[in-house]
Amino acid sequence: MGLRSIRSARYVVLGVLLAVVAAACGSAQAESAGAGVATDAGVVVTEPRTGGDVAVEIVLEEFGFDPDPVTLPAGETVVLTLRNDGAITHEFMLGQGPQEMGGYGVDLLAEMQPEVISGEGFMVEGFEGEDHGDDHADEEAAVTSHNEATEATDDGHDEGEATDDGHDEGEATDDGHDEAGGHGAMVAIDPGGEVTIRIQVPDDAAGTWEMGCFLSGHYQAGMHGTVIVTG
Repeated sequence: MGLRSIRSARYVVLGVLLAVVAAACGSAQAESAGAGVATDAGVVVTEPRTGGDVAVEIVLEEFGFDPDPVTLPAGETVVLTLRNDGAITHEFMLGQGPQEMGGYGVDLLAEMQPEVISGEGFMVEGFEGEDHGDDHADEEAAVTSHNEATEATDDGHDEGEATDDGHDEGEATDDGHDEAGGHGAMVAIDPGGEVTIRIQVPDDAAGTWEMGCFLSGHYQAGMHGTVIVTG
């Protein structure tokens, strides 16, 4: 074998070794970054590995929700954190068919069997046990903030004047809803408050839903948004 042939053979071996090392490094990087699929070119990372429940955060503001829309996966357990960045108390309800009395005709939040994990400055209604909450979200503070919200709306009505939907904005019951009262599962959160709940999204809930706040005058001021359940 001539000198040129020996050099050519060495280059071939070196090339093979470099290819093996590159493939090993690519596999290690993909392993640390997340799940991937094998191809002729190595391992291509498709998405980060995640474990446990799906985490979603919704911020309540004057008068809306962020993000909007919100996406939830059908058939999954979701850890939902609700935070009030507004200056007054707000609530979170979820369903379809908003009712004149407040709340939804189809109460998806109640169907999700919500469980309070942690939080402060909140109060819940329609949950199993209904004994969650703390002193930060007492009824007096809720009624005060709801009356303030009535003055803040821009629908052109004076406080106490009936709106187009026939409700009286000026009067609130002990739970802070219009005199007719709201109904269904809800989470009320004081300014600066936060609560984390665990919910089980039903397998058959795929579709478009609505989240809303039915405290006096809030829904009329535009505090409602879209929740899309995918599946």
